[in-house]
Amino acid sequence: MPKRDEHPAWRDYRRRRRLAVIVFATYLPGGAGLGMLLGRTVGPEYEMIPAAGWLAAGLVAVVRLGRFRCPRCGEAFHAARRWHNPLARECLHCGLQKWSDPAEV
Repeated sequence: MPKRDEHPAWRDYRRRRRLAVIVFATYLPGGAGLGMLLGRTVGPEYEMIPAAGWLAAGLVAVVRLGRFRCPRCGEAFHAARRWHNPLARECLHCGLQKWSDPAEV
């Protein structure tokens, strides 16, 4: 039997979270480094292209993380009507604890 936090939905959540962290952690060195490289090789008007691409990727990653569905109820895990809590430790709809097996509770 898999560990409690190895439910396929939680593996998906972990991948989404890692992607968002990696994109934002590499924004400054990646965006600035590639921007300087493009600015020196192609022209200064192309310096902002990598930074804009990194920001777009970050936006996609954060929206994808925020749209994670609860494995038990199928609703948005971090959002309930007008209330959003990206650090929620339980589903804002059904109360499922993060990393717990949805079939057990």
